[in-house]
Amino acid sequence: MQQYLFVLGRDPVLSIAELIVYLNSRKIQFKLKEKEKDSVLIESNELKPKELMHDLGGTTKIIQILFEGSLKEILEKIKEKELLEWMNEKFYFALNFYGKEFENQNQIEEFFKNKFKSLKKKAFYRKARKHKIKGFNSSPSQVHSWDLIKEQSDFVFFKGKKLFFGLTIECFNPKELRDRDNQRPEQQVLYSVSLRMARILINLTGLKKGETLLDPFCGTGTVLQEAMFNGLNVLGIDLDDKTTGIARKNLAWFEKKYNTGMKYTVIQGDSCFVKETLQGRKFDGIASEPFLGPYLKIKPRETEAKKIIEDLSRLYFAFFKKLSLIVKEQRIVIILPEIECSDGKKIPLTEKVFSSYFKSVNPIKWTDKKAFPYIYMEKESNINRKIFILERI
Repeated sequence: MQQYLFVLGRDPVLSIAELIVYLNSRKIQFKLKEKEKDSVLIESNELKPKELMHDLGGTTKIIQILFEGSLKEILEKIKEKELLEWMNEKFYFALNFYGKEFENQNQIEEFFKNKFKSLKKKAFYRKARKHKIKGFNSSPSQVHSWDLIKEQSDFVFFKGKKLFFGLTIECFNPKELRDRDNQRPEQQVLYSVSLRMARILINLTGLKKGETLLDPFCGTGTVLQEAMFNGLNVLGIDLDDKTTGIARKNLAWFEKKYNTGMKYTVIQGDSCFVKETLQGRKFDGIASEPFLGPYLKIKPRETEAKKIIEDLSRLYFAFFKKLSLIVKEQRIVIILPEIECSDGKKIPLTEKVFSSYFKSVNPIKWTDKKAFPYIYMEKESNINRKIFILERI
């Protein structure tokens, strides 16, 4: 059985949930063998790593495991299988250490340096700068700039219950993501979810290629564009006429550039009357970051925060009430706000806005009972984002 190591992004809990939902929704047979703070080991003969890297938002690398055992056994296997002999005469290489704390990094570095020297190869070791969480590991930007995938020279050791060795075969490309983001005709930076987060929200719905995703608060179309990139047809609603115009313009540009072949519809309308606004249009799931309140430059006083949450509660209660009339088995992935006050208190928008019609679910409760709702925080923001996965009661 083939084993793969998935290196997780900045929010490991979200990354694991996204991966598990993605695999389960496609009925892909797999076993989660090991889980560490920065990575998970998956066993499966049905994975398509290139397609996974294209679709997932929370995975930074996929490593194919080649050997497992003690360090001595692994280094012997590398020599025995002549794993390094066939490599080009000149190339860069990197060594990565994921999972539990390593004690033999210097020994491993010397092994590779000496081996390449004995083979008379011009192998340039690129030791990455230390990351506070991920240690001395090559970043996605470095993997691509050093051509490590093409050279098959991003070597990985993973320490879990046992020691594993493999090669990075797929890696997230930050430049491609930046291009998809920055080249859009129009943006609203303060009010847009990141492309990475949009992709995670979409995958948490469990939708498969060819199905239709609804974003009832679509703004300029960020979630919609990433859903199209993942092979979904999309429906978007926004109250503001100017914003819906921008969304249509962005999606037209996106389809022309990336030729996804997916259908898109953006409607100007009020999602508090979502049933009437859709006029019978069908959808298979919902992913959305709705209006989270006014932009807050500083942490507000408690009275101000409570007033904002009260106003938003009325909006969301009306929305979920109407939504309950048209949702049956479709899953809803939505972000709700939690405001941090100047005195340190946190004022959340409570589950009362949806609890009469929907229940909050946790798709990875067997591995993390408190994973959802997931609180996503950004340093620059005074509003925390609570990610809910909802299903009809």
